[in-house]
Amino acid sequence: MKGFYLDADGSSGDSDTELAMAYFFYQAFELFKRKHKAYGPTNIARLGLKGVLSRLIYDKGSRLERVLNGQDLPDEAVEDALYDTAVYAVIALVLKHGFWPQLVLKTNPLPEELCSPSTFTQTSPQPN
Repeated sequence: MKGFYLDADGSSGDSDTELAMAYFFYQAFELFKRKHKAYGPTNIARLGLKGVLSRLIYDKGSRLERVLNGQDLPDEAVEDALYDTAVYAVIALVLKHGFWPQLVLKTNPLPEELCSPSTFTQTSPQPN
C-alpha cells in the first residue's frame, strides 16, 4: 500500500517542533481513518465543500469560540474540536481538488439554507 511519511529532519530550524507537528498530523490522520471507516464517504460527498466548510466554521468553530469567551470546557472537548478542525480542513482540501469518493460535483447540490450557520448549529450532532 502506498503511503507518505513525515521527515522531522530539522529543515525548518526546529526538529523538536517538527517532530511534534508530525505526531499530531499522524493523530489527526488516525482519527480520520476511524471516522471514515465508521461513517463512510457519503455524508461528506453529499455535503460537498460548502457543507464541510460550514461544519468547520460553525460547528467546530463555535465550540472553540466558547473557550475564547471564557467558558470552561473539558480539556478533551477542546482537544477533540482541534483535531476535528484539522481533519475537516484537510477534507476540504481533498474535496476542493476532487479526490473525495462518491463526490458528485455540481449535481444535486444542497440548497443554500441547509448550509447556513443556524442549520448546522441546530441540527448537527455533537461528537461524544
